[in-house]
Amino acid sequence: MKKKLFAFAALSLAGVLLVGCGNANSVNFEKTYWDKNPSDALVTVNEKLTYTVDFIKGTSKEELGGLASALIGNDKLSFALGGEKSTYTAELTTEDGLYVYRTRLVVNGTYTFGENTYEVTGDTVETTVKFKSLKDGFAPVESVRKAVNVIPVNSAPAQKEQFVKGGYTVKTTYGGTDARVEFFADEDEESRSIYGELEKKYPLTVKKYSKQAYIDNDISVLLFRTFRYNNSISYTFGSVEPIAGELKTVVGSTVDEGNKPKRTEITLASPRLPEYGSPNTLAFTAQGVKFSTQGNGGQTYMYAYYAIAGKGETEDSENKTRRYPLKIFQRAIHNTGYFVFTLSSAE
Repeated sequence: MKKKLFAFAALSLAGVLLVGCGNANSVNFEKTYWDKNPSDALVTVNEKLTYTVDFIKGTSKEELGGLASALIGNDKLSFALGGEKSTYTAELTTEDGLYVYRTRLVVNGTYTFGENTYEVTGDTVETTVKFKSLKDGFAPVESVRKAVNVIPVNSAPAQKEQFVKGGYTVKTTYGGTDARVEFFADEDEESRSIYGELEKKYPLTVKKYSKQAYIDNDISVLLFRTFRYNNSISYTFGSVEPIAGELKTVVGSTVDEGNKPKRTEITLASPRLPEYGSPNTLAFTAQGVKFSTQGNGGQTYMYAYYAIAGKGETEDSENKTRRYPLKIFQRAIHNTGYFVFTLSSAE
């Protein structure tokens, strides 16, 4: 059983960290649109975005509203939110001459398999990434991911014993050319049984990670706020895959219509945004970006829709939108569906 858990732990973490292979870039970062006066310099920022959390099966175009690709689904395992409210926040600050980006996702719900259920209470993923300014290519300095998650060990569990819950911390420290990756299983018995063997593989050194454009994957949604989106783009970036100790790549590209970016209307319900107040509804013109892995097992794993302008407008000359990620679709484990994060407030 331990061997099976170790193998699954490696597989599940690799899936979370999302790597693949890609092609050459056709565009570069432009400006720090998260600031009222965007530039290419380090700007003082103190922003907190709060999102509502939903979960959908994502197997039909109608359910997805054309905003993400339909999944094949899973008739052996399903998930639904429930219990205490699930939450997602993303905070960006400037500290000691660096940007610091912190996210926190808390999920509560229920897995259903056959006539049985398994409760998920307080599943948590927290990330903290420190990185440099645009002038330095947003080069990462340090990335820490802490997680405590329930994991179905296969896509068609038959009993509750095929669900495990464990925690871990992954820390990546970036040097000029090499990156050092450390992995720590939490100290409780179940975490040690799941991740203890995996921990023995560390620390790992990933050499020459900066030989191509590089983004720590935990800030990819944030950094795609720095594009203007006047034209179709395809941006390929390296990402350290800690399980294999290798440098891989991910492609972020615009959702297009023909050979042009496809504009999409996104409406928020009762948002609280500094430049817009607190209307009952607020509609934006948005640009979608899909994030995909390539090669064997490659797939599109996330969609993010960025505010470009107010409804019916083609440009935001005053940068009121801050290129907020208005809606994010994140694929869940075992084709059970999508987590959907919708912006509710900005501070």
